[in-house]
Amino acid sequence: MREIDFRAWDSLKMKMIPDFTNYAGWEAKDGCNAWRMDRYKKMEWTGEKDINGRKIYEGDLIIQTYYLGDDDDIHSRVLFKIIFNEGRFNYVRIIGEVPYNSYKRTTEVIGNIFENKIFLQLSVHYKEEK
Repeated sequence: MREIDFRAWDSLKMKMIPDFTNYAGWEAKDGCNAWRMDRYKKMEWTGEKDINGRKIYEGDLIIQTYYLGDDDDIHSRVLFKIIFNEGRFNYVRIIGEVPYNSYKRTTEVIGNIFENKIFLQLSVHYKEEK
């Protein structure tokens, strides 16, 4: 059975709560149920970690680097946003092309959709330029 973990974006204080699973229980003791409050944008851990051991959550922005062979010859890099849709986690491609002939890949979390909106703004500009 996999570990369940949540973090949340507090839209009132404009900050990330990294351990929302425990925070929400603490808030409930004060008579309010943080799980039901719209102010918190909850994001579930996918169960995966990136190349640096960092947990990958819904709402994260990740870079996947694709290599041609066993060497460090980079074929391409692709920016994805992680979403939860229809009962599963999905990678939504923002910038870049996924190659058909890569031998290995690495995944690295570079931010999230709340704290790093510049990546999303750049991606819109990039798509308009093409």
